Amino acid sequence: MSQRKATAAEYCTNGCADQGTEADCSNMYADSGRQNIVLTVVLTKVDQQVKRTCGMTEGQKQIAVTCTSMSLLPMLLLLGVAIVGTVQGQSVFETVRLCYVGVFLGRKYYVSDQWESFNLAKMNERCKNDLGGYLVQIDQWREQAVVTDFIFRSGWGPFFIGITDEKSEGKYYHYNDNTPPKDIKWKPFQPDNWYNEDCVEIWHDGLNDRRCGDSGRYLCEVPQ
Repeated sequence: MSQRKATAAEYCTNGCADQGTEADCSNMYADSGRQNIVLTVVLTKVDQQVKRTCGMTEGQKQIAVTCTSMSLLPMLLLLGVAIVGTVQGQSVFETVRLCYVGVFLGRKYYVSDQWESFNLAKMNERCKNDLGGYLVQIDQWREQAVVTDFIFRSGWGPFFIGITDEKSEGKYYHYNDNTPPKDIKWKPFQPDNWYNEDCVEIWHDGLNDRRCGDSGRYLCEVPQ
């Protein structure tokens, strides 16, 4: 069966997100008509960082590629794969959930693949521990525009980012380093602090304030 190059949007769907280019993971694409595919996941600690290697086998054919993240659930539903691998007693489902979507000015961006109650401290720590990054910061309008294009050209979004005014209403800052966001664009008539909204999410037409604790996905940024 022929293979085609996977797009960034397909990385999560098809089991593997790479470290920055589509080429590294393009061969991980699997057509929904394939059978008896087994996806194995090996996680090893190297220089205090977790290295994730995902391998796909079909008969005698085997492909292995090193990844920073992957989403296994969509592939399981699509192909009926067997999942192998645990880390410190936790299943891979609980451990791996951030997927690469693009790079801008050397910064790489990853989205979470699961909806869950948003907690600034918890999600920022997850970005740090899993990727060496933090919840997305917006330092210029151009960055906001590029990041928006990354996530919405595939129909994804909205996503929580690392901007908040939880300390003082209307005074927004980046949760990770307490610096103020620069040149950001809000959605029309936002922010409005509707029912005490102290967190921020990114939409195709601007930022929107939203209650911390609401269910959603989030966006991580990894600097050079």
